[in-house]
Amino acid sequence: MRRVRVRCTLAAAVTSGWNMNCLLLARVLGRALLVLALFLVASAPAEAGLRFHELRWMPQGTVAADGYEVHVRSGGVEWGSIDIGFVHEQSGVASFLMPLNDDRDYEIAVSAYIWDGSQKLSSPLSNVLDVVATFEAECAVDADCSDGDACDGAERCVLGMCREGTSLVCEDPGPCQAAVCDADLGCRVVDDPYDPACQPDPEPDPDPQPDPDPQPDPDPQPEPDPQPEGDPQSDVTQVSVDLDGVGEQLGTSVAAELGTRGGFTVSIWFQPLALDGRMTLVDMYTPGDPDLNRIEAYVRGDLPGDPIHVETHSYTGAVVQSAEFDDQLAVGRWTHLLFSHKGDGTQLKVNVDGVRLSPSREIRDGFGYVVDLPREMVLGADYSRLANFLRGRLGHVAIWSRRLGESQAEAIAAAGHDADLREVFGAYNPDDLEHYWRLGEDLGQIGADWMLDAPVNLDQTVDIDASDVVDEAP
Repeated sequence: MRRVRVRCTLAAAVTSGWNMNCLLLARVLGRALLVLALFLVASAPAEAGLRFHELRWMPQGTVAADGYEVHVRSGGVEWGSIDIGFVHEQSGVASFLMPLNDDRDYEIAVSAYIWDGSQKLSSPLSNVLDVVATFEAECAVDADCSDGDACDGAERCVLGMCREGTSLVCEDPGPCQAAVCDADLGCRVVDDPYDPACQPDPEPDPDPQPDPDPQPDPDPQPEPDPQPEGDPQSDVTQVSVDLDGVGEQLGTSVAAELGTRGGFTVSIWFQPLALDGRMTLVDMYTPGDPDLNRIEAYVRGDLPGDPIHVETHSYTGAVVQSAEFDDQLAVGRWTHLLFSHKGDGTQLKVNVDGVRLSPSREIRDGFGYVVDLPREMVLGADYSRLANFLRGRLGHVAIWSRRLGESQAEAIAAAGHDADLREVFGAYNPDDLEHYWRLGEDLGQIGADWMLDAPVNLDQTVDIDASDVVDEAP
């Protein structure tokens, strides 16, 4: 149960002839409690510890606001602000939906602003809404915290809250074998079919004969036309798509659900051919308001360390997670990027070439839900499709509607394009694989989604044709 206490401590905000009423109201979805001092019974959580609340306020005055900012702080730290832009009013009341953690106290306020043509003019803060949490333990024993993945360590219950374990480090067993981590069993040793040192030497030719003079083909046959688009075959072709960095890209033509509901994982193979500016790998965004539920990954070749930047936004457009990872790239070297989130958008985990990384810079580590509403997606350019082009090559790209364990990330990185992500191999299993783009393998549709259930094809290509498909792959 959460107790909400409303107090009016500031004068009504007045700027440029308009003001906001000193009354600030809140309620939880599904209840109609709108009084000055009240108890709110939290709705069922979408994820343990978080409840959706609707914040309401009553704008007044003769000059309409151009937008609003919601200000939140907890534990006496500095105010954090979310610019929510213009809000439509209903019966004179504006509202904003936001999740709050059960185990924190909050202070919440609202300010309005207008643009005078060159700058934002903001009102003072409204009255402050105190939200006092009554803690409800999320666990009683360690078993309550288990995520079912032995590879990321044993989760523990500490003072009623779950704490992550320490990831297992599997020792290298030596030549011709590989150490992998199984989500159920932990570390185990398997044969390594990709170790070149373990491949048998070719048998020598016992009696080599000179090549006869080549005979002319009496009736040369023309090259067969590419096969029309159809069901993808299981054999994996070692190709990728080469992007020129000046406009070439692949994207969707219509918005669609991309499978990032609940926990999710995104996997991208890429080979940078330059590191001299910002280059987008993937951008998933909402048309008309791109920051809503946005997920993006890009390279900052203009900064020391050439960092990989991964960022997610919630259903409100606010940044949830934003982090950078230095010194992972080299021109001409294939790189595997895999990143994942929990269902509430927290605990961003990033693997590069199968190795779990700690951020070089953690720009934002917050919370908020990434909702799988219809979005568009583009590879090799940002949401505008007019900037931040990739100079390099893109291989397989995939999305799962679950969080992959560390051992599965290692298996995907080790296999490269030799693996078919629709099939089981090593520690990997294809459960909840939503979309799988094997770029360039179908010349009839270079950006085809190879998942047959609700495929999302990257059919909006710019300056890309069969000549951009190259025999180069990880």
